[in-house]
Amino acid sequence: MYYYINKINKHIEQKDLDKILKSTKNPDNFQLFVLINSSNYDNSDVKKWAFEILQSRAYDGDTVSSSLLATYYDTGMGQDYDNAAKWYLLGGQIANVMCRERIMYLYHTNNKIPNQHTKKILARSLGHLARRCRDGINIQKNENYSINLYRNAIIYDPIWINELIDSLQARNDLGDLIDAFDYCSLYSKTNNPGALSRLSSFFAKGYFVHKNNKKAVEYAEKAYLYGGSWAFPPLFYALLENNTPSSYEKILNLTQNEINQGNIDAYRYLAHLYKYGLGVEVSPEMAEKCLQKCLNR
Repeated sequence: MYYYINKINKHIEQKDLDKILKSTKNPDNFQLFVLINSSNYDNSDVKKWAFEILQSRAYDGDTVSSSLLATYYDTGMGQDYDNAAKWYLLGGQIANVMCRERIMYLYHTNNKIPNQHTKKILARSLGHLARRCRDGINIQKNENYSINLYRNAIIYDPIWINELIDSLQARNDLGDLIDAFDYCSLYSKTNNPGALSRLSSFFAKGYFVHKNNKKAVEYAEKAYLYGGSWAFPPLFYALLENNTPSSYEKILNLTQNEINQGNIDAYRYLAHLYKYGLGVEVSPEMAEKCLQKCLNR
């Protein structure tokens, strides 16, 4: 395709472009691409018209349009690596290994750093592909490839650290568990909630460190501070392990605060407190009411 496009670009004449333009009220994608990518045609209004149609089709989900826009920004007249990556990704071509490698090549060989928007799109695409490989969804199941994809995803967006660590721990291999701990330690320094939460569990269970519930609570509190309600359950259980009146009081206050913030799942944790009388009087009735509020949301 690249060869054919470049060959046409070198020989196309203005009258041919005019002919293409006038030939139909609904030019096909290739005709539009020829219009915007020709170096021999300087009618900016026509190029803008063609570009807007092609872009509109791409945003509507037409993968051919996305592919042509990616080509325009990659090897064509556009020369914009972030936009090239964007259209490769939005066109769904990240699942294609060659396209993914092409995106990496664009940045690495041109000493370019992807902008934040492109990083997130790239990370999301890599992460979703990692899930498919992990679970064997419409693709051959491959745990090693899945983990490598997750490793690449967190380079562009650390939010995928949770799934990487879960995948490493699930294999129950010593080397993978050490890797998981190292990732937690590294990313906890940037206050990544997922890394802090997982590091808390390492200290709570004594994996590769001496069991230390004080440390477990410390990391769980930081995870909650930076992650919000998502990190509430690990903090709940870390505090519960302390088994002290002050911890139960803190748990109760945190749980009530979560409920006040609209976290309906927190009723399940409040039910646990009432069921076992932790910081409150034992009350099976209140425990049942709390569970019902969870179920009836």
